[in-house]
Amino acid sequence: MSLTNANERYLEDILDGITSLSLQINDASNLTDLLNITVQQARALLNGDRALIYQVLPDGDGVVMAESVGEGWKATLGELIGDPCFSRKYAQLYQEGRCSVIEDTHTQPMEPCYADLLARMQVRANLVMPILVDSQPHLFGLLIMQQCDRPRQWQPSEISLLRNITTQLGIALHSRTECKQVKECSIKDDSERRQFALESCGDGVWDWNVQTNEVFFSHRWKSMLGFEDIEIKNCFSEWDIRIHPDDREKAYAEIGKHFRGETQQYEIENRLQCKDGSYKWILARGRIFSRTDDGSPLRFVGTHVDISDRKRSELALQQSEARQRAILTAMPDLLLRVSHDGVCLDFMASSITEKNQFTHIQSHLSEVLAPELLQRQLQAIEQAIATKELQIYDHQFIKFGQLAYEEVRITAINDKEALVMVRDITTQIELRHRLEEISQHIPGVIYQYHLRTDGSSCFPYASQGIRDIYNVFPEDVCEDASMVFTRIYPEDVELVAQTISESSQNLTVWQCEYRVQFDDERIIWVQGRATPQRQVDG
Repeated sequence: MSLTNANERYLEDILDGITSLSLQINDASNLTDLLNITVQQARALLNGDRALIYQVLPDGDGVVMAESVGEGWKATLGELIGDPCFSRKYAQLYQEGRCSVIEDTHTQPMEPCYADLLARMQVRANLVMPILVDSQPHLFGLLIMQQCDRPRQWQPSEISLLRNITTQLGIALHSRTECKQVKECSIKDDSERRQFALESCGDGVWDWNVQTNEVFFSHRWKSMLGFEDIEIKNCFSEWDIRIHPDDREKAYAEIGKHFRGETQQYEIENRLQCKDGSYKWILARGRIFSRTDDGSPLRFVGTHVDISDRKRSELALQQSEARQRAILTAMPDLLLRVSHDGVCLDFMASSITEKNQFTHIQSHLSEVLAPELLQRQLQAIEQAIATKELQIYDHQFIKFGQLAYEEVRITAINDKEALVMVRDITTQIELRHRLEEISQHIPGVIYQYHLRTDGSSCFPYASQGIRDIYNVFPEDVCEDASMVFTRIYPEDVELVAQTISESSQNLTVWQCEYRVQFDDERIIWVQGRATPQRQVDG
């Protein structure tokens, strides 16, 4: 394609875009739709990272009334923006129809207050065009195109295109009922105009006189929580009684920071109680717009946005991630999918497995298992496939020059494949051996006792001394402790059970003296002592 043809095609695309924008602007049924269509089409035509419409408020501050922003960049919709440079330097220029062009915020000189604002918005290049309404121009606001990922040299054609868009928007505003409302609001009290501007974004508005504790709550603020206008009084306690107890301290802390001038804008996510008793997640933003002569906060104005849907999505994602982490934590050190003859079809090591703890298997179990261990595992695989029952066994061998112990669990997948789960238990075995050595020099029994949530219990570990105390072997009680309780003297069983229960509930040291009766009716006195720890399952 020639350069001429490419330019012609580019111009055709631009003309098509402008035509489409004109039609959509004329078809828009309300002010919110009109502004949203404008920013969406403007960002598409100029291929920027963010397009927004900034509503100018009487005191020189403003609010973002509409925004189209690319993925990964900060959303600013509904934000109250205080720009001290605006009224001092730019307001009159924009009223005269001037535009502002910044190609690189890192190199172009500008007022520090403006530079800070653009930095907070992640802006690297900025193009600002005024939105003027009427033949005797009234500055409705600004249409702003921003590039966030890199500097950008704004072309004359792009500047002309953005001016064309603001001209169309100004004409549309003039011809609509909403335009009449805008002009009326500019004449009326500041609070009415501020409410109109902010509620056009779909947000609830609050305007708090900090000195009297009177608060104006907009219709949208009340309806967001399910209330009619007459059901909410104009006093601060209406908010105070509805904030969730778990969010109260943080909310007041953030208000205090803003009052002390530690933050440029009050912003917090908290829960407010609705009329039906449920709670909604609210994004609250606000700024102090005026202070008393002694510097105390006077007028505190802000918005509420319902973010309950976003919070539910975040919670669902957190729960999903928690489940995945639990699965990964519970996963054995090594997971293999193998055929009945030992061919390795899949190899997966746990993310928490130490590096080089297992040798990667290229194709067959024989690569890592000695002949006798290989034969035992193949037999267990065949047994699992044939019986569809879980096979469990331990084996020991020399791994990386040292004696190692592994627990192997095998379950059938189908008639030809099995899942082999391997866990390195070397550390546990070595600890057990050390305990056995220690227990040989200590009278009585060293044990670990596990009380399950269903009331059953077991001794995952017990030294050989348990034979002398209860006349049972460690393996007899590793899954079920009932054999030990049958050895306790009948009149002492209730005492032992009660003290165990109290110790587990209060996490206090268990200590009890009781009798044990043998089959030959011999009776001995036993003193038991243990320190409880709560498991993850409670």
